[in-house]
This record gives sequence, structure tokens and C-alpha cells, in this order.
Amino acid sequence: MAVPQLSVDVAIAGAGVAGSVAALIAARAGRSVALIHARPRRRNRGETVPPEFRPLLEELELWPEFLRSGPRECWSNQSCWGSAQPRERHYICHPYGCAWHVCLPAFEAELRATAAQHRIRLIDGHVTRAENHTEHVALYVETSDRAMHVDAAVVIDATGRSARVARGLGATRLNIDQTTSFATTCEPTGNAGATDTLVEATDIGWWYSAPATDGLSVMLVTDTEVVDLAANRLGKQWVALLQQAPNTSARARAAADPALAVAAAGPSRLDPVAGPNWLAVGDAAATYDPLSSSGILHAASSAAAGAHAADALLTQDFSSITDYPHREMELFDEHLRQRSDRYRTEQRWPASAFWTRRGIPATSRQ
Repeated sequence: MAVPQLSVDVAIAGAGVAGSVAALIAARAGRSVALIHARPRRRNRGETVPPEFRPLLEELELWPEFLRSGPRECWSNQSCWGSAQPRERHYICHPYGCAWHVCLPAFEAELRATAAQHRIRLIDGHVTRAENHTEHVALYVETSDRAMHVDAAVVIDATGRSARVARGLGATRLNIDQTTSFATTCEPTGNAGATDTLVEATDIGWWYSAPATDGLSVMLVTDTEVVDLAANRLGKQWVALLQQAPNTSARARAAADPALAVAAAGPSRLDPVAGPNWLAVGDAAATYDPLSSSGILHAASSAAAGAHAADALLTQDFSSITDYPHREMELFDEHLRQRSDRYRTEQRWPASAFWTRRGIPATSRQ
């Protein structure tokens, strides 16, 4: 039986924020687009986007989709950073208004629904192999009931940190450190604000908590050696560490042995970010420290830049294959500089390996 084959101008692997935004921009430019989408398994972990997210989405004409996903306004953030006492930051005077708590699965679903309206071919499956030929990239895709081939003049990898397609084409991942996040949803107590986030530093890392659709999302960011990943009672370790963060534990009622979502959370980037007939966007191109709260913002902005670069490639403007990676590298190195500056402001634990490692300036070109 012949394997179904589809030929398009642009094929995008991954239909999160980055992939969906890239698909919409390519389709609006008149390109035929295939968006390959594995069913999401992500839970809402109370993610927050900064005020700068709004003008970007308005420019991309995607603000209505964001509002339909049901975000909640966030007018203040609290932090215990450099001091045990919480400090509050208000957005009331910010030119772009407030920050926003995002239900990411709902926002991604809205973007995919809009993609379907733009005649983008949505393929429910995942890429198992990629082959780069002279004038196109061949993607081998497994769906729930069949295998198929997708040939594209340009492929955009939006598969997240795994960068599954780009690594299959020869790229490698450069990890700056082994930062890991351990997250769960807790019951909020009377000390938890209705909309505010809280970041609290401790000697072994820092805690983040923010309202989510099903409670209060609480996340520990630390190094892997702090906890025993092989232990049967990882949740109990997490709860014991939570008690060392008094402001966070005062607003979160955790289960005795909660199930934790464990994920790599450190900065990393792809090397290279682009190649002949392909490029990576969003987390596939670069991941940022969660302290920056810029992961979703970067996903949308890099997707826009990547889609424009893909369109330029289709018109034989090969400068885009160097301009786009240069942009991503410059943004990532600036993030690393700002990250080191921010971590160095926490001086309460000079003997802590976690804090000394992150206070040392890093570069992705070392």
C-alpha cells in the first residue's frame, strides 16, 4: 500500500505557541503550510507572560485568540530575593498594562483553531525521521492510523527543547547548566493573593507560585543533586524543602506526597539554529531561565522572525539563513548576561553551589 505523500512550501513540526504562530504567518504570506501536531500532554502550570506580550500579539493580530483562552490579569508580583521580606512590583504604570496568567493549553488550542481557518493542513502525528535533500526536506510522520511523508521546501522545528527534527538533521544541544524544575498544583490558603505571583529564594534554589485554573501552581527550581530523583518519595522531599520557604509554604497547602512534573529548566540553545532548508523556533531554538518569565514571549517573537526567514528562503534570499540565527544568538547571550546579573543580587548564601554557579557570567559561545 502506497504511503500518502504531501508536498508543501513550509512544514512545521510542533503546534504549540511557536509552531502555530509560525504557521499562521507563513499562511498569511500565501504559502502552503502543514502543521504537524502531537496531542498535548501538558498540564496548566500557572505560567505568566509579561506586559510586553500584548503589543507583540496585537502586531501579529493574535490578541483576540489570547483573550478567548481566558487569561487572568496580574497587576503585581512579589519576590523574596536578596531579602527574606517580600517586595512588591506593580504594573499600574507600565505602558503596556498588566502581566497575564496564561492557561497555555487553552491558548495553544485557540491558535490551532485559527490555523485551521487559514487552510493550514493540520496533521495529528509526530515526526519520526527527517532527511535533508538538495531542494527540500522529507519528513516521515506517524499518525494514529498510518504513516505518511511530508516534503517541504522549508521545515521549521517547533518541537520544544527536544528539537527532534533539527537534531535529526545534525544539530546538537548546548546546555548552560543542569537547572531542573519540580512542579505541582497545591490548594491555595488565605495568604495566597488572587492574582499575584511570588518568587522566593532559598539556599538551594528558588520557588515560584502563581494562580492556575485548578489551584496554586508551585514550582521549585534547583540543581538535580539537591533531590534524589531515584527515590520513591520524591514528593515528600519536595514538601520538606517547601517548609524552608516560609512565604511560599504559607500560601500553599501541599499534599503529603504530591505527584511532581520534573523538567529540565536551564538555558540552552541549538547549535546551529538553522541549516539548509530548515530552522528552529521557540524552545527548539533556545530555552531561557524561567526566572525571566520570557519563555512564551520568546516563543512568539522567534516564531515570527523564523517565519519571515522561511519566507525569504522561499524567494531565494539566502541572507536570512544567517540573519535569523544571528538574531537568536544575540538575544540568548543577552539573556545570559542579564541572568548572571540577577542571580548575583542574591548574596545571602555565599557558600551555596546553586547561587555561585549562576552568578558567574556565561556565554553560549564558550
